[in-house]
Amino acid sequence: MSSLVSVWTSQAAASQRAGRAGRVREGTCFRLYNKSFMEEQMPTYTLPEMLRTPLEELSLSILALELGSPAEFLARAIEPPPPEAITTAVRNLREIDALRKQKDLETKEVSFYLTPLGFHLANLPCDARIGKMLIIGSILGCLEPILTIAACLSYKSPFANPFGMQQEADRAHAKYGSALSDHIAALEAYNGWAELRDQPYRVRKEYCSENFLSIATLEQIEMLRKELRRQLVDIGFAAREPRRVYGGGGGGRGGRFGGGGRGGG
Repeated sequence: MSSLVSVWTSQAAASQRAGRAGRVREGTCFRLYNKSFMEEQMPTYTLPEMLRTPLEELSLSILALELGSPAEFLARAIEPPPPEAITTAVRNLREIDALRKQKDLETKEVSFYLTPLGFHLANLPCDARIGKMLIIGSILGCLEPILTIAACLSYKSPFANPFGMQQEADRAHAKYGSALSDHIAALEAYNGWAELRDQPYRVRKEYCSENFLSIATLEQIEMLRKELRRQLVDIGFAAREPRRVYGGGGGGRGGRFGGGGRGGG
C-alpha cells in the first residue's frame, strides 16, 4: 500500500526553503540539523515520485488514454522508472483482472488492454486493489462496510496503543472481532463511534478513551469514506444518498459486521 512516511528533505529543497526567510526582508533560517549532516546524510535532490511510488494507477491511465504500452510510454520520461517496477505494476494489474494480454499472430508482439474492470479502475483515483474492492462491494450490495475498510486501508487503523498500556489496549480491541479479522475489527470500532455521531463530543471522546481508539483517525476515516463514495458516484457505482449511513453497529451495539444497502451499479 502507498503511504506517507517521514524522510529527510533534500539539500536542494532545504536551500530553497531557506530562501523564503529573505523573500520580503532580511531574515534568518534556523535548521534542526548541522551542516555536516546535511552534506553527508541528506540526498542532493528529491527522488522523483515516479521512482518511489507504485505504478499501477499510472499504468491504468496510460492504457485508458491509449498512449501505448506503459513500458514504452514511461521509457520516454526524463528519469524513467526501472523496468522491474513497470513489470511488477503490470503483473499486479493482471492478477486483479484489470489487464489482459494479447499477442499479435503476425508480429508476435505482446500488448495489453484494459478489461471492463480495468476501465472503471482507471477512473478511480485510488489504489487499484482498493478500487476493485469498492466496485465489487457495490455490486454485491455491501458497500457501506467496504467503504469503511477501504478508508482504513487508505489511511491507517483507528486502534491506538499507548506506551505502557499494550495489554489494556489489546483487551479493549479484542471485543471488536480482531480474532476474526483486523478489517472486521476496524469496521466494528468505526461503527460504534459512528453511532455516537449525534452525541456531544465528550461522549465520543469517552468512547475512544475507553476502547483505545484515536478520535482523530476516526474523523479522517469518515472524511475518506465520503471521498470514496463521491468517486464511486462519479463513475455510476454508488447512490448519492446511502440507504443506511452506517450499517449494523459495532462494538456490541447490534449487528456484527455493519452491512449496508446496495450502493448502485
